[in-house]
Formats: sequence, structure tokens, C-alpha cells
Amino acid sequence: MAVVSDEMVGAHYVARRVWHTPALLIRAPRAARPGETLQLLVQVAGEATVRLVDDDLSLAPGDMVLSHGSGVASLRNTAPTARIELALPRPATVASTALRVLPAADESLVPTMLTSMVNAVLNVEASPPLPVVEELQNVLGATVALLAVERDPPREAVAAGERLYRDAMAHIRTWGHSPAVTVTSLVAAMNVSRQHLARVFAARDTTPGAELRRHRASAARHLLMSGLMDAADAAPASGFSSVRAMQRALRAFESSAPDEERPLP
Repeated sequence: MAVVSDEMVGAHYVARRVWHTPALLIRAPRAARPGETLQLLVQVAGEATVRLVDDDLSLAPGDMVLSHGSGVASLRNTAPTARIELALPRPATVASTALRVLPAADESLVPTMLTSMVNAVLNVEASPPLPVVEELQNVLGATVALLAVERDPPREAVAAGERLYRDAMAHIRTWGHSPAVTVTSLVAAMNVSRQHLARVFAARDTTPGAELRRHRASAARHLLMSGLMDAADAAPASGFSSVRAMQRALRAFESSAPDEERPLP
């Protein structure tokens, strides 16, 4: 793998630009408490897939991912890719420590502005003077804070988001047992962008992929506990690609299910 990377480290932030050939990058676990920092990833060129908690998100140029702490667990790309990475203290205006996935802006102003600012500083051979560094930190911090601040959405937007969430969940409950149903097919069925669907689910502290796995785990658990099928038959019948995938989902489901839904010891 070939990597080109440079960064500028300020007193309270890190600005980095990265280019690399195809790779799978896994972030090492960190001891930092969740919510201490905000991390913003701006996809500049090429495409990549980032792993967020328990779901994958495909990024195209102009897309942005905002997370708290080390929310991005891994990144995978099959062609050369470039991105800007920013890490800053979490603004006081952002009370929640939940992961937030932001779709690409309606216009390209924000990612273009952030990319231009970072490139302008990193393209200069000499280190910028302290006032410039401090001003850049203030601008970056204010921009990221505007992206992250939790505003009260218009009532119409809440209603539309709730309808989309209900429709998506109904689709999962009706067709989720089919292996052909994926997050990609769900996005197509809802006729929205993947980013928009992710944001609607993120507002409810979940993801489309997590809900699809939860539905399949519940169906598999019913088939197994009722004795209707063994594991080899229950896996494909509930939408899993293999018995191992079903077992992983069942373990996750049982660990998060209410006590009355867990199997007896």
C-alpha cells in the first residue's frame, strides 16, 4: 500500500490530509472517553467504505462523516482515495455523545471550504505563524460546531422523517427474511439516498443495517426455539448468508434484548 499523508497539529485540533492506494485500515482502540472530541472526515476523491459501530457507509467525493471520539472503526477502499480528517474538542453546544452521520451538503460549499483551508495551510513549506494557526483553529471549530449542533427541526421534517422510518421498518418486517434484502435495496425501495436514510435512523440511535440484523435474529430465534427448523435451515429462512452469521447476530440480539426475551439459563 502506498500512502501520502501530512498534518498540522494545533493546541486543540488536528488537521490531516491522506491519500492512499487500496487498503483496509482498522483504527486501534482508544482509551479516550466517548464524546471528548469530534472527528470529521471529508471524502475528497475516490470512494471508500467506513465502518460505523455496526453498519457500513459508502462515501463518495463531497460526503462527510461526523463522529464522536473514535466512532469510525475502519475504512476500506478498492481504488486510490483521498480525504481530509479533522479532530477537534466537542463544542459545548453539542450535548449528545451519540454518533451522527451527516449526508453530503446540498451544495458543495462546506466540504470544499474545509478542504481548501486545510490544503492552503499544508501546501506552505514553512510553519504558519501562531496567529494564523489560532485563527484556523477557530474557523474549523466553528464550522464543525455548526455541522454538529442539534437544532430543533421543522415539524414537517420531523413528520417526514417519522414516515420514512416507519415505512423502512415496515419493509424490513415484511421482507427482511429474504437474503436479497440489503441496506442498498432498502434505500432503493424507499427512494431516498443512503445518507438520508442513515440520518433518519441515526436520529433514533440505530442504523438500517442494525435493524435488519435484529429482525433476522428475532425470526431465527423463533424458528429455533419453536423446533420448526435446525440451524442449517433457519439461517437461510431468516435471511442470513450462513449459520455463523446467524449465530453472531443471535448473540448480539440476546445480549441487547430485555430480560424477558432472553433464553433461560
